[in-house]
Amino acid sequence: MSEHDLWDAIDRHGGDLAAWPDMLRQRAELQRTLDPAFAEALNEARALDALLFSAHEAEPLPYGMATRIVARASEPSIPRWLRPRIALPFAAAFAGAATLAGAAIADVLASADPELLSLAELALGAAGIIAGN
Repeated sequence: MSEHDLWDAIDRHGGDLAAWPDMLRQRAELQRTLDPAFAEALNEARALDALLFSAHEAEPLPYGMATRIVARASEPSIPRWLRPRIALPFAAAFAGAATLAGAAIADVLASADPELLSLAELALGAAGIIAGN
């Protein structure tokens, strides 16, 4: 068994040598006395184990709290009475922008190649459909 195997065993078995298999425990106790870095790694693993164990002792959340949190987070933040007043101007602005974009594309296509005039008319028609014109 190599020293590398002992370092890997810290990750597998934790910092408490009593939880290690007998053969590994004997080798780890010897390594702990010879190598201060190994002893420090065992201490850090023991501290991490204690921290994780203390997390299991936390109070459980009250029943239904997670459901209330998710429901509250999924609610829209804009009040219901304000939504139509905001959506209508945005829809009108989008329709105007779509019309302008269609006209600009049509102009570019028509000036680039006269054969593309039908594509320009198609772009302008699509903009009119989107805008509702």
